[in-house]
Amino acid sequence: MTLDEILDCLRSWEEYRQKPDELSVLFDKKNTFYFRYQDTWGCNMHAYPGIDDEGKIWYFVIPKIYDKVEYRDDLLQYIEQCLLQEQPLGEEISPTEAEHRINNWLEEHPTWLPAQAETQNGIFQAFDIPKEDLNVEELTSYQALATADNPTGYRADLVIDDGIANTGAYYDTVRPVPPFKSSLDQASFYLLTLAGIGV
Repeated sequence: MTLDEILDCLRSWEEYRQKPDELSVLFDKKNTFYFRYQDTWGCNMHAYPGIDDEGKIWYFVIPKIYDKVEYRDDLLQYIEQCLLQEQPLGEEISPTEAEHRINNWLEEHPTWLPAQAETQNGIFQAFDIPKEDLNVEELTSYQALATADNPTGYRADLVIDDGIANTGAYYDTVRPVPPFKSSLDQASFYLLTLAGIGV
């Protein structure tokens, strides 16, 4: 995709945030995407959901250090385009809690999405993935719901698996946005600004 096509996908996601029942249909059983990380980046990753013209959900993953206005002309080379797909979770690759969160998503997203759409922050616009969780080059990410003390009972989550036997998956680290920590934090998600998406 071109950068303009990616931005159109982000705008489409923004529209579907207001149509959670339709969004739930697009997710169906799709919960997995794969992305790469380079140690030389040394920063968190931003993952933006988007929807293409065919109704497919994508995640656009970019190192935080390049998610800035000064890289506007070169953004496309730093964005990895990751198609969300159906992938059953194998017990051998994740601990019980990670599997529980992934199953929460598969079972609860049809009711959680409409409930979350009614909250102050609405449905997530992006995720911030901490660099501490990115210790190998190729990673698998699973859409998940973590139990939370809020009106919906859950918060959006991604479970990141490094694919290394016996290391399990990471959790309690990925942060959905909104909410943003500050205006500076919000500004660091430049692709939202570039797409003309506010919160």
